[in-house]
Amino acid sequence: MCAVVLQAVRDYRAALRHYNISKHKEKEIEYRKVIRECEWFFRENMDAYCSIDGEKTIIKIKADVAETLSERGIIMEVPEDDG
Repeated sequence: MCAVVLQAVRDYRAALRHYNISKHKEKEIEYRKVIRECEWFFRENMDAYCSIDGEKTIIKIKADVAETLSERGIIMEVPEDDG
């Protein structure tokens, strides 16, 4: 069960990072989809796997990615919610 949550964290972190550094529009669409799927998982399903607060997880990962990007001179953007 921990492996599922860890993979979601890895996927979310990578998608946020790549969404902000990608120069290819078609890839941005894929990253946006992964971001939304992971946020849905954290908010709706993560409690079935562990007792960690999904919303706090999202906030923490976004802060970590924003800091990493900031070190490279990039201001993080998060895609608008399509739905």
